[in-house]
Order: sequence, then structure tokens, then C-alpha cells
Amino acid sequence: MTIDNLKKGMEQGYTELEVQRYKTIIKSSSKAFGSIFLNSNYKLKDTSEAMEVCAIFASIQREQSEYASSNKFLSFFYQNSNKWLLLNHVFFKNVIGSITYKESLIKVMNASSKTVHSYITEALKRGLFINMAPSLEILKDNKIVNIRPSTDVSIAFIEFNSFVAKKNFDLIIKFGDIKKIQSSLKK
Repeated sequence: MTIDNLKKGMEQGYTELEVQRYKTIIKSSSKAFGSIFLNSNYKLKDTSEAMEVCAIFASIQREQSEYASSNKFLSFFYQNSNKWLLLNHVFFKNVIGSITYKESLIKVMNASSKTVHSYITEALKRGLFINMAPSLEILKDNKIVNIRPSTDVSIAFIEFNSFVAKKNFDLIIKFGDIKKIQSSLKK
């Protein structure tokens, strides 16, 4: 549904069921909208703007998915949520200079040891992960092999997150309350 179709539908009159549905969505989403400095008091008359925000959310998610799934360094990880969690956890541990323990990956991913091992093995085989000691924490056990994202994966991950942040920032600037945004930055 395009925004023009939504406006046209509003002009022609919604059914009572549609009106109730939009009221529920708008009311239930007020906290979410307010948390990113958007209007948290949308009313039915504002449905067109509220739904435009939601359409942009969906568009951002679609673009994000297309970006990651078509990127040669991220597509392996974007195949399922566990692989995406794997990348995020390994990237985080890399940035803070800590050891990436398999046990922590099992817990974060809520996956079996076999699954985690197969994902890591495949990522290493593809050159997406590398074996490299952590930058700050010292390996005290020779049996521990620390993994880190490859340079190419690190760059792709940063570019991906910058792309997503920019899209979300654009939405907040377009629809947000500038005074509330500025006030929150001063805190």
C-alpha cells in the first residue's frame, strides 16, 4: 500500500473495522514513536503520517535485508538469525579486545555446540573469520583458538550499520520533534 493509496482510502472513508484497527495500532505504538522523538500522540486524523512512518520502517528493513543478503562478506551471516548473532557477538568481542568463547556463542545463539562449530568452521573456510589472538585479553590456554572477523567483514559490517543508521536518522529528522532531539543530546 502506498501513502497515496492510504490517503485515498481515508478520503473515501474507512470501514469501522479499519478505523478500529488503525486506532489500536496508533495508540499501541505511541511509546515506540515517542522513544525516537516522533509524535507519540497520533490521532486518527494523523493516520496518514503514522502509516507513512510505518511504511518507511518497512522500507528500511527491506533495504537493510537486500543490502546484507547481497553483500559478499555479510550474506553468509544474514542467512539466519543465529549466523547474524554469531557475527554480531564475534565483532563485539573483537572490538573490545576479548576472547570469543564457544560457550558464550552457544548461550547467545541458543544453539547446539555442533551448530556453532559448523558455522564457525564454514566462516573460517570462507575467509570471513580469521584465527587471531584478542587484542587485550591474554589467552592462557593453548587449546583456545580465538576468532575475529576478517578485515573485509569488519569493513562491510561497519558500512552496513552506517547505512542503516543513516536511514533511521533520516526518518527521525523528517518526522521527529527537533526540540526533543536537541534536548536529549544535551543530556
